[in-house]
Amino acid sequence: MVENKMIFDKHMFKKHAPLELKKLLSSHVDNLDGKEVVFNKEKFGLITEYEVDGQLFYLYPVSKDWCTN
Repeated sequence: MVENKMIFDKHMFKKHAPLELKKLLSSHVDNLDGKEVVFNKEKFGLITEYEVDGQLFYLYPVSKDWCTN
């Protein structure tokens, strides 16, 4: 399995994500910024774990449009 790792960028997310997702993840974006996103030969990536207000979350799907190298 080939992994391609990228970094979530909140500015790219705000530029490219659909409005509904921007609203849904508005309180998470600062926590997601800079997190590693793993892509396994799939169109979308995964952030395996991040924390907001003491609660653990994961994020899937993550678009490459929201990431930097």
